[in-house]
Amino acid sequence: LLRLSAAAAVIFTSGLAWAQAQEQPATPPAAPQLSPVDAALAKLKSENPMARRQGAEELSRIRDPKSVEALIQALEDKEAVVRATAIDALGVMHAGAARIAELLVKDPNPQVRAQAAISLTYLADPSTEDALVRALEDSEQTVRLSAARTLGNLRSQKAVKRLSEMLAAEDVT
Repeated sequence: LLRLSAAAAVIFTSGLAWAQAQEQPATPPAAPQLSPVDAALAKLKSENPMARRQGAEELSRIRDPKSVEALIQALEDKEAVVRATAIDALGVMHAGAARIAELLVKDPNPQVRAQAAISLTYLADPSTEDALVRALEDSEQTVRLSAARTLGNLRSQKAVKRLSEMLAAEDVT
């Protein structure tokens, strides 16, 4: 009788577990989906600098004007790769010319300064010419060349004298 009771208990218990499993939903309820902009903005606030960079890249592709303020804030990021990516995104979105020009002459990282010069090409804002002319004196070749290219695209008259001097001295690097 004891053996039969133990066997019955096993059958009952396994049957009960099966019945409870059938009552459980197959998948948990889905969390609310973030819009692509909100998902990218969340990445921009991540602790991980590569996630922040990715968030800025995604915002660059989406080009939603509501992300401009967050990208301008990202220009203060401690990681140069995040600042450079935010600069690129702002350039593509035709926003933040004054802040980008400021970083062109003040940022300690040459990658950020070079990206600022490149992004100013997208903006084609004549008010940035003075910063671009100053960047022709940058210690880094990539910054100088990027600034020269942007000034050429802008057809800057302010840069003609300095660019001519650089060509005459064969100091194009």
